[in-house]
Amino acid sequence: MLTSVLQHPQSFIKVLTLDHCRIGDSGAAALVAGLVGNKTLRELSLKGNELTDRGAQFLAIALGVATGETEQ
Repeated sequence: MLTSVLQHPQSFIKVLTLDHCRIGDSGAAALVAGLVGNKTLRELSLKGNELTDRGAQFLAIALGVATGETEQ
């Protein structure tokens, strides 16, 4: 459901705090689907979750794509 909200063209979410929600790499992959194309989110907090380097990489790539700041 969060993915759908983030993808919605009229999404107004600017700050998303998901601290201590036990989000792992599969949760990060689900977030990625919502972040790609999102133009309003400016701050994402995932403190205290169960992400590994792999999940962090998924998110970093998605955030780069969402802001147009991909590394070459």
